[in-house]
Amino acid sequence: MLRIVDLRDYKKPTALDATLRDALLEAFQIKESIDRSKAMSFLLYLEVFLDCYDRKLSFVDLNMNLNKLFADFFAFVNLHFDLSLVGKYSVIHNISDAIYIVCDQNEIQRPALEAAMSRSMSPGIERCIRAFKPSSLNKDKLKYYEGWYAESSDYIKVKLYLHRFYLHFGDSLTEALFQSMKNHYRRYPGSTVKYKAKVFVKFLDALILLFKEEGDFYEGGRARNVTSTVEQVFIVSKLDAKIKGNDLRYFYKEWASIVKIVNDILISSGLWDKPLYDFIVPEFKSASNGFKTHRKVVDGNLYSSKLITDIPLSYTDKKAMSSLLISLDDDISHVVSAARRAVKKIMHGYNMRLKNADEGIARPGTINHFRDASYVDVYDDRNQCANWEKYNYYLEPNDVVVGTFLGVKGKADKFVDTYSIIQNGMFYPFLYLLIYEHPIITNSWLESFQIYDKHGNQVGFIESNNSSLAIGYKPRRSAAYAEQKVVLNDTSKYLFDCLIKLTEQARKYLKKNNDSNYRYLLISGVCFGKPNKIKSLRSQKVFVNSCLNRFLLEPSEYADITRAEVILSNLTLSKFRASRAIQIYIKTNSIEAISEALGHKKPCPRLLERYLPDPVLKFFQDRWIRIFQNAIIYEAMKDSVFLFDSIDISENDLEEFLKNHRFDPLPNHIVNGQLDDLSFLEEDSKAKDSRIIIPLSESLLISLKCIVKLVDDHNDGMPALTKTALQWFETAKFVSKSLEESKIAKFDPEISKIVQASDDIEPFVSKFRGAVYEK
Repeated sequence: MLRIVDLRDYKKPTALDATLRDALLEAFQIKESIDRSKAMSFLLYLEVFLDCYDRKLSFVDLNMNLNKLFADFFAFVNLHFDLSLVGKYSVIHNISDAIYIVCDQNEIQRPALEAAMSRSMSPGIERCIRAFKPSSLNKDKLKYYEGWYAESSDYIKVKLYLHRFYLHFGDSLTEALFQSMKNHYRRYPGSTVKYKAKVFVKFLDALILLFKEEGDFYEGGRARNVTSTVEQVFIVSKLDAKIKGNDLRYFYKEWASIVKIVNDILISSGLWDKPLYDFIVPEFKSASNGFKTHRKVVDGNLYSSKLITDIPLSYTDKKAMSSLLISLDDDISHVVSAARRAVKKIMHGYNMRLKNADEGIARPGTINHFRDASYVDVYDDRNQCANWEKYNYYLEPNDVVVGTFLGVKGKADKFVDTYSIIQNGMFYPFLYLLIYEHPIITNSWLESFQIYDKHGNQVGFIESNNSSLAIGYKPRRSAAYAEQKVVLNDTSKYLFDCLIKLTEQARKYLKKNNDSNYRYLLISGVCFGKPNKIKSLRSQKVFVNSCLNRFLLEPSEYADITRAEVILSNLTLSKFRASRAIQIYIKTNSIEAISEALGHKKPCPRLLERYLPDPVLKFFQDRWIRIFQNAIIYEAMKDSVFLFDSIDISENDLEEFLKNHRFDPLPNHIVNGQLDDLSFLEEDSKAKDSRIIIPLSESLLISLKCIVKLVDDHNDGMPALTKTALQWFETAKFVSKSLEESKIAKFDPEISKIVQASDDIEPFVSKFRGAVYEK
């Protein structure tokens, strides 16, 4: 079955000529509530059919008898598109109306098109299906549009992105590859299969560039050639990553995954021979820790694209960078403000629906003849709500569309919006506010969140002893760490309560119909269509008609109209979460605080490099030091023990050495940022009553710098950091950067001598590996 949403990365068919396409788009504009994106979607249904039919349709063709063509199109929509009856009706009805409008505008006789119904198959459409001849379709093109899917171990259907490979190498090779991928992927959960599919297609796209035909593919996979082939793919892929400005550190990590998939899918299946030499899996090495990930170009300027706030990578001026803190705070506040307004509006609509339903009268059945004793005025708002509360998703197929039955024909979108009937995009304001309260929450946690287990027991949302707990899972984490518990506060508990109330009606319907999707928190629908689990969370800008988008585009005390448009264009749940995390870091300067907020197993010093460019990161770190440096006094002292006499330094050696120097971790208000708001602190504050004396010696300063160097250089492929290294990293970084930032002339001669003597730490770094990295 074809799904339009899965054709987004396909090359768009051009079966309609430009004149007819423009005329149909204009016709859709004339129809109420048909925006351009939806109109383009309707035309894509028609063009896919025409392409599979090997037909072109031009404006001139409207003068011909097109009854048979459109009858076949209507049959094709019903037989080959994965749509509900309501969805099929919508496509057929809207395409028919657009054709009629174009014909009327140009004084062309209308074609005689069969009518469809939204809740049952109309006799006319049944005639179209009986007369339809599948043999007239181009089966190769149909297969191309249907795509290729694998089923995961948890029975999730995952797209495999083989359409470009199929066009280049043909059916036979694609089918062999498809079978191997299916057999391999069925052993993994859906989240893993999705990642593998998206990564492996990059390798396949590179093969398209290297090989002209199927024979070249098999020749490149021979034992004597296969290692060279994979090396060529590596070079092509790395060049592509550099051209696009992608993070090479991530590319190297991803390449290791690709090589494993190549072994599992191509080598193990016998499509390619076993290599004579192992495939290359080089480690990433860089002379700098430059920010390269998540970049975009706007008007010729390079920006970070990981956050909802655009951060120019060219910023060096301190005043300009200081304004970033204000911009980030304002952008987050604008989203939070709009989300709170949306939640208030949605819950008001929900409560009004229940109130109206209590005051109204529901129809006794599907027949509502005027003058009957049981007649109900379906144009009364209260009765409309009563009808929905009584029948909702249980309305059986009949000759009357749901909108007419409820008395809201032509006003269905307004009705569901006013009275908060669950729709795609409606829950996002609740989700942004949940993430604002608990940045530990991720997309995957929300997508997979279950209120009930398979036995019907409540498991996800638990209340006890005046506290509330939400228990979800992050599939990307290992099994031992997948469970993620979130202790809810009053705000987040209210948001959860709202989500459960809003979905209760749909949940009851799904449970009564033995649909296991009732167990999930996030259930949605389209207009009056049957509800279903939300499979994946999307970018905010696609929900053009949602109340949150309307509020986001309105100016607020935090953003004018221009800024509001930029925020909406950038906004996703993951970017909002990243922005909230950076906001926490900027206010605390604590790797530990940001790691705890995001729910990471352990602090990761490299985490910030994913979000902030080096100049900006250095600015905020230096700013933190400037705030507190007047509270620090450095006192020269003689070394109690010269640590570097030993060949290697253990973790215990390092801890004992630091204690011998009467050296303790700096207070939480400096290292862990236990402050409500740094904006109230002036950089020249004297902090007279809270001065800290730091004893300083040559070996101590070298030790601290070595800790910073080794922790900064740590990456995922290396041994874990020791507890001592993590405990002292923030303090070591603060002290070394504080001395670096300050003018040496401020220190007494003894301090200056110590600072100068510790400039070159390279001879000592290797000695500290055993103290910083676990064995």
